[in-house]
Amino acid sequence: MHHLITGGAGFIGLHLARALAGAAHPEDRITLVDTLRRHGRDADLDAVLSDGRVRLVEADLTEPAALGALPKGVDRIYHLAAVVGVDATMQRPADVIRTNTLSTIHLVDWAVAGGLSRNGRLIFSSTSETYSFGLELEGGLPLPTPETVPLVVTDPNHPRSAYTASKILGETYVLQTARQQGLPAAVIRFHNVYGPRMGLSHVIPQVMERLHRGESPLRRFGRDQTRAFCHVDDAVRATTSLMECDGFDEAGIVHVGNATHETSIADLYEAIMEAVGRHPPLLDEEAPSKSPARRLPDTSKLETLTGFAPRVTLGEGLRQTWEWYRQLFEGRSAPRARKPAVAEPSIPLAVPVISEKDVDRVVRTLRSGWVSAAGPEVGALESEVAAVLDVDPARCVALESGTAALFLAYRGAGVDRGELVIAPDLTFAGSVNPLYALGALPALVDVDCATWGLDPEAVERFLSGSCHRAGTTTLHSRSGRRVSALVAVHMLGHPCALEALREIASRWQLPLVEDAAEALGSSASTGPAGALGDWGALSFNGNKIVTGGSGGMLVAPNAEAAQTMRHLATTARTGLLDDPTEWVHDVPAHNLRMSSLTAALIRSQLTDLKSRVEAKRAIARRYEDLFREASIPGVAFHGELERGRSNYWLSAILVNDAEFGITRPELLRHLKDRRIESRPVFAPLSMQPAFQDAIREEAPRARAIWRSALCLPSSPDLGPEDQVRVVRAIREAASLVPA
Repeated sequence: MHHLITGGAGFIGLHLARALAGAAHPEDRITLVDTLRRHGRDADLDAVLSDGRVRLVEADLTEPAALGALPKGVDRIYHLAAVVGVDATMQRPADVIRTNTLSTIHLVDWAVAGGLSRNGRLIFSSTSETYSFGLELEGGLPLPTPETVPLVVTDPNHPRSAYTASKILGETYVLQTARQQGLPAAVIRFHNVYGPRMGLSHVIPQVMERLHRGESPLRRFGRDQTRAFCHVDDAVRATTSLMECDGFDEAGIVHVGNATHETSIADLYEAIMEAVGRHPPLLDEEAPSKSPARRLPDTSKLETLTGFAPRVTLGEGLRQTWEWYRQLFEGRSAPRARKPAVAEPSIPLAVPVISEKDVDRVVRTLRSGWVSAAGPEVGALESEVAAVLDVDPARCVALESGTAALFLAYRGAGVDRGELVIAPDLTFAGSVNPLYALGALPALVDVDCATWGLDPEAVERFLSGSCHRAGTTTLHSRSGRRVSALVAVHMLGHPCALEALREIASRWQLPLVEDAAEALGSSASTGPAGALGDWGALSFNGNKIVTGGSGGMLVAPNAEAAQTMRHLATTARTGLLDDPTEWVHDVPAHNLRMSSLTAALIRSQLTDLKSRVEAKRAIARRYEDLFREASIPGVAFHGELERGRSNYWLSAILVNDAEFGITRPELLRHLKDRRIESRPVFAPLSMQPAFQDAIREEAPRARAIWRSALCLPSSPDLGPEDQVRVVRAIREAASLVPA
């Protein structure tokens, strides 16, 4: 007997593989198919693969070519592969539909074409989520719910519909192919299956994690809702029993769940607290949108076909689940695990999330023929960014990069050859590089320890102690250069002390340029980042929270100034009065405008800005909680101040090497060895060869932050399990230091 399990490295898939291996004949074979994107090649998987009868095929079934790596003529197919979880569904609904649908179509077609043996059988894994919209129909759903109730999606615009629709379509394709092609197939609708390794996007491990890190009061969502929870061991036993039952050919759709015990969310929380051994006060909150008040399957069909009855009680199952997660949270190997035979998957620092929606938008624009700066896309983007910033759309100018936006901001602010612009010593070189293109220089001053942005007191000291006024002009006393502007940078998305800097700039009659390249979606008490200075600059570079691969946005003080900069960004072409098509230019200028293709991608991503910011902030909160729980000496998480709201473009820590035991560069190498990407913050400009001609003030805080700061993986789709792994690796580095 040859079993094939898609999603074989996943939650139910790996438990199923373990059960099949435990009961298999010596000649049986088990093939697991998985992308390894969710769980990776971890110790639990390697423990199963240590059985010589089990092998792994790493393949993405959305790609037809991947089917060529699968063995032909298998006897049993368990199709469990799918993108699951509320987070994925809410953030990437189109990707959920695409992945779940294509993988099912390709696998079923492969099975019909000889992938499944003549007497073989196939089970498709579906879900109780197929009923989620039926609650909105008149009369709701019967409870217990039989397999025969109608399936509907009443609101295709709601992201949650993506998972529901993908499973309904998958069921339909499997059953219609079975009818048309004679494929022996059945559909299982799993109902609230839980257990070890289920992933932190589900309620039970989420509550366990919040209890573990000491959340108090413990937030409880939808206390009066009810569910019937089925332990994964029972679900696996039901699945294998159905696969081998005599009535398989007529089974059709079958519920797998625990219909014997309906549990309220209130009682579930009590049972989890009992298993964990912690009992904080509770704070009740509303249930998530579209979450059904009650869910209870009718499993009589399963019982008739197989004689199935659940064996694992909720209390026993929660204790087993907690034991697995406890060891995960504490950084030890999970139960039944062994040392991984191969490296864990890499965790990148910050990679963009490109959805099918984004791809479709760019392709539509490409097909429209509008690929340069001409066409509707660029102007539409300017209006949409203006709406985010709550400014007049006429103030926004879309450009090829954030550097181009800063170049024109400095030029618009009146910065000229031989002049100085006050800038933070701790920033990316791109903040000051445009000054050199204008023939100006930066005057580098220190940053504050709270935001890592320009320190108002340091700016005041520089102006009062190193400069003097000559009428309305501020001159640097030693060099005689005019100080023509001040640039404030929001480091890593944290709003700097902009209100205090604005007051200083106003008093000294200096234009304030706001470098918000890293801060789209951040805000200060006075408004959104990017619209708080006299001139603002945003970036849409490849790893930014919203990306076009490149791109920037200039925010001018008014429409007239924006039009002047737009003119300079389009080579200052004027034409002739009697013939505007002539290539005539009134001043030397550049071609700095954004392309329509770039604008199309940014526009698509911008619609998800709110969810992306919330995802980044959730990542930061989880890091903060994990580090607090880990209590690693010498490690402090860099959080936000109450006066501002950060987009947490990159989450970062400070490492005190005297307390931690090793230096920040040594920790970076330790993480790299474990395939975890991290990076230091930008080296102070005053230390860099490129900027030795700058005016340089003492900046001890900038240097101290650079020596100790480390940016951690912060991709918008970073999973909680990956964050646990990052913090565990940092704690491991501390434990390796000799006493």
